[in-house]
Amino acid sequence: MEYDSGTKVVLLDAFLAASTFLQYWLTRQFATNGDWWIAGVVALVTFGLFVAADRSRVGLWALVGVGVLAMAILVWMGATGTLRTYPFGWFFLGVAVAIAANRFVFGVVRPVPEARRRRMDPSGWVGE
Repeated sequence: MEYDSGTKVVLLDAFLAASTFLQYWLTRQFATNGDWWIAGVVALVTFGLFVAADRSRVGLWALVGVGVLAMAILVWMGATGTLRTYPFGWFFLGVAVAIAANRFVFGVVRPVPEARRRRMDPSGWVGE
C-alpha cells in the first residue's frame, strides 16, 4: 500500500505522540504533583516550534537549537544538583500534547504544510 507524503507525516507524528505519551505514562509516578504547569508551558512552546519547523528550514533549525539548549540546561542542572524536582513526566506529556495537537490541526483539519511534505519525501531533497 502506497501513502502520499501528507499521510506519512500524520502517521509518523501519531506514532511519535503515542510513544511520547507512553514515556509520560512510565515516568508519571516520579513527577511531582505541584509541577503540572510544566506540561502546559512545554506544550505551548513545543507547539510553536513544531508549527515553525513544518514551514521552513529556519523553523526546523530553531526546533533543533531549542532542543539542544534544553537538554544542555537539564544536564547542567542535574550535574550541579540544582534540579530539585523530576519534571520529565510533565515534560513528556507536554511534548505529546504538542505533537498531537500540531498534527491534528495541520494534518487532519488543515493540510500538512508543503515544506513538511517535501521533507518527508526523499526525492524532494534533491537540489537542496
